[in-house]
Amino acid sequence: MSIDNTLRAQARKLIQAGKLPNRLPDRIWGRVWGGPGVGTPCTVCGAPVQQDEAELEVEWSDGASTSTHRLHARCLAALEVEIRESGLPQRTLAASDPLESVPAALSADKPEAAA
Repeated sequence: MSIDNTLRAQARKLIQAGKLPNRLPDRIWGRVWGGPGVGTPCTVCGAPVQQDEAELEVEWSDGASTSTHRLHARCLAALEVEIRESGLPQRTLAASDPLESVPAALSADKPEAAA
């Protein structure tokens, strides 16, 4: 299984468990910020987003509640692909839903060396 497939599988698991919304942040309610990592664990892979990596802070809101998640760029890309291709029923994340720990071994935000 490729890293991208592993990240997609983890994203799917979090969506199905209600830990992540299964929709992209929309322009009206959702926001995305980016900057250097500060060591915060990535919601998808669980590994810290290091200072030499881009950290994306993604906010989903349905107007009544808001959830914010910090992600590696590659993890956000895997989440977006999973959302677009999964056909999962639409579900938003309740602000009170806790996040479970995910294995740090899934982190692979740094590009692999070219063969």
